[in-house]
Amino acid sequence: MSEQAPPTPPVLQVPASEFVLWRLSQVESRVARIDEQGSRGMSALTLQVHQLARDLQDHEVLHKDQAAAAVTTRRWMIGTTVTAMLAFIGPLYVILLNKL
Repeated sequence: MSEQAPPTPPVLQVPASEFVLWRLSQVESRVARIDEQGSRGMSALTLQVHQLARDLQDHEVLHKDQAAAAVTTRRWMIGTTVTAMLAFIGPLYVILLNKL
């Protein structure tokens, strides 16, 4: 007598909208149980949300600082380039004017 593997249950083809509704009902029941049984970690979650808000503010400030630094660098680069060009072209312009 040979042993056969138990048959695998058929995979149900559930439309995505029904799955989303089913999952939403699960989440709602979990939230209802949390409401019935007390906070169950809400203080830790609140702390994490506040930390996330602080991190986002710090990230925003960092981006503003980086943008300001980029503007300053760009201004210095343009000023240096223009000065170098004038330092090179200025004497040539004077020489050309004297030859005419």
